[in-house]
Amino acid sequence: MRLPAWLRLSRAELAVLLGLAVLAGTPPLLLVTQARGRVFNGADGMYGSGDMLQYMAWVRDAATHWLASNLFQSEPDRHVFLHPMFVLSGALVRMGLGIQLAYMAWLPAGLVVLFAGTVAFCRRVALPSAGARVAAIVVALFYFSPVAPLLAWAGLAGSADRTSTTAIGAEGFSAGALWGYFPTAIALGLMPVTVLLVAAAIDRPTEAGARGRAWLAAAAALLVAWLHPWQGLVLLLMLLALVAWARFDRRAWAALPAVAGCLAALGYYAVLGRVSSAWAMTAVPNHFPHAGFWLIALAPLALAALPGVRLRADSALERLLLLWVPAAALAYVALNRSFFYHALEGLSLPLGIFAIRGVTRIFHGRQVGRVLVAGTLVLTVPGTLYALQVYLQTYEAGNDYYLEGDDARALDYLARQPAGAVLARLSLGQYVPAFTGHATWLGNYEWTPGFYPRRAQAEDLFEGRLEPAAVSRLVVASGARYVLSGCGDNPKATARLEALATATHRFGCATVYDVAPAA
Repeated sequence: MRLPAWLRLSRAELAVLLGLAVLAGTPPLLLVTQARGRVFNGADGMYGSGDMLQYMAWVRDAATHWLASNLFQSEPDRHVFLHPMFVLSGALVRMGLGIQLAYMAWLPAGLVVLFAGTVAFCRRVALPSAGARVAAIVVALFYFSPVAPLLAWAGLAGSADRTSTTAIGAEGFSAGALWGYFPTAIALGLMPVTVLLVAAAIDRPTEAGARGRAWLAAAAALLVAWLHPWQGLVLLLMLLALVAWARFDRRAWAALPAVAGCLAALGYYAVLGRVSSAWAMTAVPNHFPHAGFWLIALAPLALAALPGVRLRADSALERLLLLWVPAAALAYVALNRSFFYHALEGLSLPLGIFAIRGVTRIFHGRQVGRVLVAGTLVLTVPGTLYALQVYLQTYEAGNDYYLEGDDARALDYLARQPAGAVLARLSLGQYVPAFTGHATWLGNYEWTPGFYPRRAQAEDLFEGRLEPAAVSRLVVASGARYVLSGCGDNPKATARLEALATATHRFGCATVYDVAPAA
């Protein structure tokens, strides 16, 4: 049986898919096989486990309540957050699957959606050859600014500038979303699919299924904005600008269902900030500046794209392609909170297409192929190797991806205990929601009220720097029912905690203290 044309991949496309799968799958495979008595925590991020432990906390809460709350505060929080991926992972947890596998199950889906969306878009837009199309696919998936490794390897600029440039470089690294950021990967794959559906509904209104494409675009736009609000805002701005560009052309109205999909999801997030103190807490201005030295990380691909830009666009697809970059820039500048730089994610796709077009317009004959190969290698290989180096450095710097066996046993015990908040230092507190379902007094920095003072207080407690009366006051003020102490805590701290406890449960070098009577 012969596959439909849209499912058939060339050898070069298959090679890209294989490379993407290896890049996505090798780190978690190595993390599992190198555990050496420790427990892999299911986090698979270039910068460690923080974000993934937040996602898994939502999964754990969704497994019990369907709607998730903020478990990174000991104060009660409303269950208001509905997330399609986390609800499905929560269902897997309810069926008995471990929290790590319930979340990591999205890796194959993220791989397929990201690759398929990118390939479909690059096949549809005007590119002069199959080689140019493959180059566009590679750049779209694997672009990581070569400025970041240049600054790091050559020792140029200060440490802060190198770190910021690396962070912005990572924003453009779409393949890197498969390292634990599965909602982002799926949203980045659905974004070009939505654009294709809207464009098809407008450009071919008399074709069978045009109305159905418009409503499919609405569903895809809803998911894009739901999974990744920053991409949803960029998509919304693109669609509104497209309708305005068309003026009174009624065909452009086919974009309105997708506009409604974006507005529905973005409106939901706006409501969350009104009805939940936890969500309102996260909507604070970022201290990361909109402009700075690190913006040069965007320069290589942006400059390469300029020769390929032509302002004349006769189709909805070409207009949306032109509008993509300015829409992202507007979203980036307009937002002043909630990690506004996430609006830059996914730009390697439109910029990569313009860059490939520019090469084919400037160079001719055999030069085109040579420049395409050389340019693609420069824009992808150094950055990808550097991203792997940063990943390795994070791995070697500490236990960002593992739990010690005794700590895992203590968390497993807490997961079977009656409800009650847990007091622990950050290294263990960040695990409590995902691995036990309990709230934690100290955890994710963005979702914990007064994070930095709490972290300092917890360090003083578990390092034994607090007098018995101060220990008692802190435990009472935290509202915790349990205190979790890990290996390496000061004996003074453990003795003072034991004096307060109604019961003590030891798991090797980890200990759980009951500090309040059962309800």
